[in-house]
Formats: sequence, C-alpha cells, structure tokens
Amino acid sequence: MSPSAFPQHREDETTYPAPVTDHATALPISDEMADAFATDGAVHLKGLFADWVDDLAAGVARNEADPSEFFDDNGTSNDVGRFWDDYCNWSRIPEFERFAFGSGIADVAAGLMRSETVQLFHEHVLVKEPGAPRPTPWHCDAPYYFVDGPQTVSIWIPLDPVPAESTLRLIRGSHLWQDAVHPVSWTT
Repeated sequence: MSPSAFPQHREDETTYPAPVTDHATALPISDEMADAFATDGAVHLKGLFADWVDDLAAGVARNEADPSEFFDDNGTSNDVGRFWDDYCNWSRIPEFERFAFGSGIADVAAGLMRSETVQLFHEHVLVKEPGAPRPTPWHCDAPYYFVDGPQTVSIWIPLDPVPAESTLRLIRGSHLWQDAVHPVSWTT
C-alpha cells in the first residue's frame, strides 16, 4: 500500500481529487531523517513545502474569512496583533485539501514513522500576527489528538518568515517521556 494512501472516501462517499501535478512533491525521507525523528522526536526539513506556501496562504485567508465552529480568537480586542486558530477544515477549504492529497505530505509522515500507511487526523491553522502579546504556551501535541499510540506526526509549516526568537522550540526526546504532559489553556 502506498504511504500516500489517506482513506479513499469521505463519510459521504465522494472521492478525493486526484493529486495535483503543478507543484513539487516532498522529498524522500532518508534513514537518517527517520532515525533522528525516532530519537529526538523532531527533524528539520527546511523548505520542504516551499512550492505550496502561496496556496496554503490563500487557504488561510479563506479560513479566516469563513471560520469553522472550531475557530478560536486567542486574544482580546485591545491586542495589537491577532492570535487565532482553527482546525478540521481540510475538507471544506480547497487549498488545504489539494495540499493534503497532492503535496506528498503523507509520504513524509509515513517515512518519518517508518509506516506503510498514514491517516490524516486534522490540519490546524495557527495565525500569530506581529505584536500578539500572548506567548504560545509550552505544550505537547499528543494530548490534544485524542488518540493513543506513539506513531503520530505534527508538521509545522510556517507561511511567513519567523524570527529565531519566535520560532518553534522543542525539547529533544520529550516524546519518549513516560509521564503525560496535560493540555493547557492558550488564553490564560
């Protein structure tokens, strides 16, 4: 079975679109990359989806204009910059759906996990504008997934340049901790 094989039918039995071919697909994952992911819990694949940034940015704009029931504005009306998030929109935002099925992201996830199959749990859009006063709280993604098991992958794809002091920071090996890190509030 191809690692790209997300489920082939939605609940309403419509079929997924054929992968788009006007973008580059993801690079193969090497043994060294998969080893680093297994050991460290993360691997930096800089520029991997650079050809998709404009499409994804258009999807984010569409998402902001028409948010889902899961949309959350994590700031206040007095904040200089907004910090909002929304998720589970890939089936209604065409740019997200094209990316999910045409970018090779499934192959990347499967390669990192050394798995023959992957399932898309959800996409999660987080927009933090310059000047947003609240820091993103330190957290582990796994408790938010409502799944149990070690084979999960989160892929962070910044659509804008991010200064080093604002970038994603990780604790090497934290995915191997025995004690769960419980979810935290993003607004307090």
